[in-house]
Amino acid sequence: MEWFLSLIGGSLISGLVNLIPELIGDELRTRGVIRTLNHQDRLSRVADERRHAARMAYLDEEHRRQLLLERYKSLNARYPLGTIGRLRSMTTDPRPAVLVSPMSFAGGTSGRVTGLVHDALRQIPDFSRHAALHTGAFVSDGGVSRLIEGSTGAAEISALEFPSHPAVLVYFEADGDHLNAFAYLSSLFPTVDGLTGFPIRIACFGWDDRTTVGQPGEGALPVWQYVNMTELDYPDEQIVAAIVAWFVLTCVEIYWQLRGAAVSLRPDTAGPIIGPVPAPAQAVGAQPAPPLPESSAQDVFACRVEMEVMELERRGFTVETLELDRDRVALIVSTNDLGVSFVLDAGFPATPPDVFYVEDTGPEHLELDSAIWSPERTLLDIVEVLG
Repeated sequence: MEWFLSLIGGSLISGLVNLIPELIGDELRTRGVIRTLNHQDRLSRVADERRHAARMAYLDEEHRRQLLLERYKSLNARYPLGTIGRLRSMTTDPRPAVLVSPMSFAGGTSGRVTGLVHDALRQIPDFSRHAALHTGAFVSDGGVSRLIEGSTGAAEISALEFPSHPAVLVYFEADGDHLNAFAYLSSLFPTVDGLTGFPIRIACFGWDDRTTVGQPGEGALPVWQYVNMTELDYPDEQIVAAIVAWFVLTCVEIYWQLRGAAVSLRPDTAGPIIGPVPAPAQAVGAQPAPPLPESSAQDVFACRVEMEVMELERRGFTVETLELDRDRVALIVSTNDLGVSFVLDAGFPATPPDVFYVEDTGPEHLELDSAIWSPERTLLDIVEVLG
């Protein structure tokens, strides 16, 4: 509450009965009139389809969560984290959750790589401010740790622990004499088909005579097709941990960049990240993922608006989108008891939104102090305070 009060640049402007109609038009008070203005290009049918697909995916995720709860109860299955929902109560802010599974090793499990990843991430300044690292989450049986078993296990934990919340779940799979590191990215980036999560292989590690292949193509995420461990003069576990840590840092950086926040977490590649091991981009000859270019400002705006809308809808609010002109969009957020209208210009989220809501005395305009506003704040924060 204190942060919100400090954002208000002055007293509330009361009695502005005609302010909202002048800025937005009478459409703000009429439900079901989305897309009635002339400028409809950016709020296209494709955008509607994406939002609809995302809504259906989140509904499916909730349904799947209920089925999983029943399955674990009826079968008395061994849940990797012991008690279902242990981490759910810890994910109340927009920081992505990071969970690194122990790995299979010689018929048992090993938490050595997990510990090294945790140590590396803890050394990064401001990491805890931008991501929540969950350590000690996995239980053990007779000294053998339970682990995430493949993409199916990762999707189940995502649905049970991080529903509708950004998360990076790292797990490992052995394939003969190769070790594969995977990440399940849950609600981290908007997808065209509305999927709430998807797996991606971070790297394949081996000990044969194949040549190390660096970061392929022009992808933003540092993914290695193959890393020959015999080419690197560092302990195997440190190499795996360094690459996994680098991948996690990049995911967290891009997540915040897409939300409009200038976040830089990855250390200089010339410096150590885990003991004597250089930062993994240098270790395997790949370049770190480039920051988002300045020309992508419109993409950041569109992505951030989409994230805001989905976050509000998942919290039970009805959201209507109205394009005012080529540089401004209005979001009408409502429940049975509350109605708030936001006007977002092309500078959002670097600049704060205009906020309008209705009190008993009439429409109110809430002016937020741009000097204190941060892109890390969300429209949901404001709605919850006003509600």
